[in-house]
Amino acid sequence: MDLNNVTIGRNIARYRKMKEMKASDLAERIGMKEATYTKYERGESNITIDFVKKVAQVLEVDPIALMTISPSHLLKNISNSSIAIQENSTFQTVNQQQTETMLQLMQQLSLLNERLLNLLENVKEV
Repeated sequence: MDLNNVTIGRNIARYRKMKEMKASDLAERIGMKEATYTKYERGESNITIDFVKKVAQVLEVDPIALMTISPSHLLKNISNSSIAIQENSTFQTVNQQQTETMLQLMQQLSLLNERLLNLLENVKEV
Protein backbone atom coordinates (compact mmCIF):
# COMPACT_ATOMS: atom_id res chain seq x y z
CA MET A 1 0.00 0.00 0.00
CA ASP A 2 1.44 3.36 -1.05
CA LEU A 3 1.16 5.86 1.79
CA ASN A 4 1.69 9.60 1.33
CA ASN A 5 4.14 10.28 4.15
CA VAL A 6 3.74 14.06 4.23
CA THR A 7 -0.07 14.03 4.25
CA ILE A 8 -0.33 11.29 6.85
CA GLY A 9 2.35 12.93 8.98
CA ARG A 10 0.44 16.21 8.94
CA ASN A 11 -2.79 14.42 9.82
CA ILE A 12 -1.10 12.65 12.72
CA ALA A 13 0.31 15.96 14.00
CA ARG A 14 -3.12 17.61 13.78
CA TYR A 15 -4.90 14.77 15.57
CA ARG A 16 -2.16 14.74 18.23
CA LYS A 17 -2.57 18.48 18.79
CA MET A 18 -6.36 18.08 18.98
CA LYS A 19 -5.76 15.63 21.82
CA GLU A 20 -3.44 18.23 23.41
CA MET A 21 -0.61 15.71 23.46
CA LYS A 22 3.07 16.55 23.10
CA ALA A 23 5.11 14.81 20.42
CA SER A 24 7.44 13.49 23.11
CA ASP A 25 4.52 11.90 24.99
CA LEU A 26 3.16 10.20 21.88
CA ALA A 27 6.63 9.01 20.90
CA GLU A 28 7.15 7.50 24.32
CA ARG A 29 3.79 5.74 24.26
CA ILE A 30 4.55 4.06 20.93
CA GLY A 31 8.07 3.16 22.02
CA MET A 32 10.36 5.48 20.09
CA LYS A 33 12.47 8.56 20.62
CA GLU A 34 10.94 11.95 19.98
CA ALA A 35 13.44 12.79 17.22
CA THR A 36 12.53 9.61 15.35
CA TYR A 37 8.81 10.21 15.82
CA THR A 38 8.88 13.82 14.61
CA LYS A 39 10.50 12.68 11.35
CA TYR A 40 7.29 10.74 10.71
CA GLU A 41 5.14 13.80 11.41
CA ARG A 42 7.23 15.86 8.98
CA GLY A 43 6.96 13.14 6.32
CA GLU A 44 10.72 12.49 6.32
CA SER A 45 10.41 8.81 7.23
CA ASN A 46 8.42 6.14 5.41
CA ILE A 47 5.18 5.61 7.28
CA THR A 48 4.14 1.99 7.70
CA ILE A 49 0.76 0.52 8.46
CA ASP A 50 2.05 -0.73 11.81
CA PHE A 51 3.14 2.81 12.71
CA VAL A 52 -0.30 4.19 11.78
CA LYS A 53 -2.03 1.51 13.85
CA LYS A 54 0.12 2.28 16.93
CA VAL A 55 -0.46 6.01 16.66
CA ALA A 56 -4.18 5.54 16.05
CA GLN A 57 -4.47 3.40 19.16
CA VAL A 58 -2.76 6.02 21.33
CA LEU A 59 -4.76 8.89 19.83
CA GLU A 60 -7.97 6.84 19.96
CA VAL A 61 -8.86 7.50 16.31
CA ASP A 62 -9.62 5.25 13.37
CA PRO A 63 -6.37 4.41 11.53
CA ILE A 64 -8.17 5.03 8.26
CA ALA A 65 -8.87 8.60 9.38
CA LEU A 66 -5.16 9.20 9.95
CA MET A 67 -4.43 8.08 6.41
CA THR A 68 -7.27 9.85 4.64
CA ILE A 69 -8.90 12.68 6.57
CA SER A 70 -7.29 15.84 7.86
CA PRO A 71 -9.20 16.92 10.99
CA SER A 72 -9.08 20.58 9.89
CA HIS A 73 -10.58 19.58 6.52
CA LEU A 74 -13.30 17.62 8.26
CA LEU A 75 -14.16 20.54 10.55
CA LYS A 76 -14.14 22.97 7.62
CA ASN A 77 -16.53 20.76 5.64
CA ILE A 78 -18.88 20.36 8.57
CA SER A 79 -19.01 24.08 9.27
CA ASN A 80 -19.67 24.88 5.59
CA SER A 81 -22.36 22.27 5.06
CA SER A 82 -26.07 22.14 5.71
CA ILE A 83 -25.58 19.18 8.04
CA ALA A 84 -25.88 19.89 11.74
CA ILE A 85 -23.95 17.49 13.98
CA GLN A 86 -25.71 16.95 17.29
CA GLU A 87 -24.14 15.95 20.60
CA ASN A 88 -25.73 12.50 20.48
CA SER A 89 -24.02 11.81 17.11
CA THR A 90 -27.13 12.22 15.03
CA PHE A 91 -27.41 14.58 12.10
CA GLN A 92 -30.08 16.68 10.49
CA THR A 93 -30.17 17.52 6.81
CA VAL A 94 -32.16 19.95 4.73
CA ASN A 95 -34.37 17.36 3.01
CA GLN A 96 -35.18 13.64 2.91
CA GLN A 97 -33.17 12.98 -0.26
CA GLN A 98 -30.08 14.47 1.35
CA THR A 99 -30.67 12.37 4.46
CA GLU A 100 -30.93 9.18 2.40
CA THR A 101 -27.79 10.07 0.47
CA MET A 102 -25.87 10.69 3.69
CA LEU A 103 -27.01 7.36 5.13
CA GLN A 104 -25.87 5.56 1.99
CA LEU A 105 -22.51 7.32 2.12
CA MET A 106 -22.05 6.40 5.77
CA GLN A 107 -22.89 2.77 5.06
CA GLN A 108 -20.40 2.67 2.19
CA LEU A 109 -17.73 4.31 4.35
CA SER A 110 -18.34 1.76 7.07
CA LEU A 111 -17.95 -1.10 4.58
CA LEU A 112 -14.81 0.47 3.17
CA ASN A 113 -13.33 0.80 6.66
CA GLU A 114 -14.06 -2.87 7.35
CA ARG A 115 -12.40 -3.91 4.10
CA LEU A 116 -9.36 -1.75 4.74
CA LEU A 117 -8.97 -3.08 8.27
CA ASN A 118 -9.15 -6.63 6.91
CA LEU A 119 -6.51 -5.71 4.35
CA LEU A 120 -4.31 -4.26 7.08
CA GLU A 121 -4.65 -7.47 9.08
CA ASN A 122 -3.74 -9.59 6.04
CA VAL A 123 -0.65 -7.44 5.34
CA LYS A 124 0.44 -7.85 8.94
CA GLU A 125 0.17 -11.65 8.65
CA VAL A 126 2.37 -11.79 5.53
